[in-house]
Amino acid sequence: AAVDSCVASRSLSACWPPVLTVKPNWAAFFTGESMTITCNIGEGKYSDWYYIFMRDQQPLHQYSTNQMYFSQYLTTDLGGRYYCRVSHMNTRVTKDSNVVSLTISVTSRAVVLMQPHWPQVYYGEALTLRCEIENGEDFEWQYYWIVPNPQATDVRSHNQYRISYATGSHTGDYRCLGKMKNETAETIWSAALRLNVSNSKLRPDLEVSPSWPSPGDTVTLKCSLKDPYDGWRFYWYKAIPNLAINFYDMEPLPGSSNRSEEPYFIVHGQTETAGYSCKASRGNPLAFTFTSNVKFV
Repeated sequence: AAVDSCVASRSLSACWPPVLTVKPNWAAFFTGESMTITCNIGEGKYSDWYYIFMRDQQPLHQYSTNQMYFSQYLTTDLGGRYYCRVSHMNTRVTKDSNVVSLTISVTSRAVVLMQPHWPQVYYGEALTLRCEIENGEDFEWQYYWIVPNPQATDVRSHNQYRISYATGSHTGDYRCLGKMKNETAETIWSAALRLNVSNSKLRPDLEVSPSWPSPGDTVTLKCSLKDPYDGWRFYWYKAIPNLAINFYDMEPLPGSSNRSEEPYFIVHGQTETAGYSCKASRGNPLAFTFTSNVKFV
């Protein structure tokens, strides 16, 4: 056998060249992963040799009879050019293996993003949370979520967590994690995104100016919300008394058929007493507030 002839001749040129292999067979690793490096000498008895594993020409340990080197938790400083050196116990014939270059990258970071980004969510609204992995575009990921209500019938699709009808039970912290498909690499859990969901809809307050207009005056309606106006659209109505139900039918005001981003509406040339109300919506699909109080002018 070639190894035996190497030992007998004490000639390096006659030695069977050792082969360094890395498992998993990746050129790039992430921090926190593990790897096993094996030094194979081909033929002969493995127990007749000493093994030493080298990184960037520096020994990782003293000569050992163990032909495997295991690293359980990789860090960035463990990247470099790896090879092994074998030495026969009796003859001290020594041979170096091939070189394998390894890169150890910092684990990609996951972050939860909210779309639309509302500081306060209200009953019945729809929204989507996304798990984004920084610098992870070149890899396929599986996504995992920690949510405050695991029993909720929300949809998890790829990197999205979709809430189609928010309720108070959705209030809480949301975290995500990405794990590479077919590999052991994974991100750490993301920082928590705090979701605040009210268990009721908003009810806007209608303000009228001036309070006591003269016939023919211009009247300004303002639809006030406790929530900032971010993303809201407004609708304007004239209250028509319905004696059958002892309440009002809401008739859209002329010129208000298209929802407005402005919380104001101008009524020109009012000549008689009338009642007005408003409501607001946002999101996709639209979620509506309650209708406001009716104000008579």
